[in-house]
Amino acid sequence: MQGLSFIPYKLTPMKQEIIISGFGGQGVLSMGKILAYAALMEGKEVTWMPAYGPEQRGGTANVTVIISDEPISYADSQPLRYGYPAES
Repeated sequence: MQGLSFIPYKLTPMKQEIIISGFGGQGVLSMGKILAYAALMEGKEVTWMPAYGPEQRGGTANVTVIISDEPISYADSQPLRYGYPAES
């Protein structure tokens, strides 16, 4: 008996979205970069999206890191068609 190894199937691809939040100066963005770089070294697809205020220290900071086995798409986003209003 071969077990179930002969049954063809496709595993669901791995996709993780990690949000790291804190205050400026705590290393939030650095931790996101380290995490993203480690995933790149493992051959994963990665996005690194930081968000922070104008303050250097004490302001809010967060970073979203998405790690996936497959290319990461943004199906809900629309491409930028106009950067500023057209002149009349």
